Amino acid sequence: MQSVIAAAVGPLVTAMLAALGLWLRDRRQSRNRQQAYQRALEESNDQVSFIRTWLEAHQQIASPQAHEQARAQALSDLERAYLRVEQARDAVGKGSEPFSVRRGVERLLLLNSMHTTAAKVWGAVYYLSLAWLLIFGTFGLMIGIISPFTESSGSLAGEVLTGLALAVFALAIGIAPTLPLHWLVVAADRRPSDRPPE
Repeated sequence: MQSVIAAAVGPLVTAMLAALGLWLRDRRQSRNRQQAYQRALEESNDQVSFIRTWLEAHQQIASPQAHEQARAQALSDLERAYLRVEQARDAVGKGSEPFSVRRGVERLLLLNSMHTTAAKVWGAVYYLSLAWLLIFGTFGLMIGIISPFTESSGSLAGEVLTGLALAVFALAIGIAPTLPLHWLVVAADRRPSDRPPE
């Protein structure tokens, strides 16, 4: 049994480190969204102040027709500044939504994270790793349930612990490639070089 536990340590440590990396990435993204919102708010406030000052100065020296055109342009600029702040605020709101089964499934299947070519390639490999996880998870569950009742060489408690250790080992083997691949898909989707020009 000690050899089974020793063999399970490597994949379990890998899975735990990958999970820690995903958690840290989510925290960093949340902080980045909040900073982007604050930056958009400050820049828009500066832009509004500039537009107000410029419009007042323009009104004093321009003809009424020219000033109406300037007012229309200023209104368009104000609407764009407002839209930028709203988009940044919505991004912060989406990042702080409470967990739901639907959101969990979307994150697991990366439904909103494969916009670039690199992300799609890594996504295909990630989906294969989900199949790998399903196979090893099922295998581990079967071992954990069946093995205590098929072996009669020792105590039942020892057999249950051995079955549980084998189940955890099989699950760790299944999870080990999945978590890093999940991270790679999300990271590849955020690569600026792959994003289409706006």
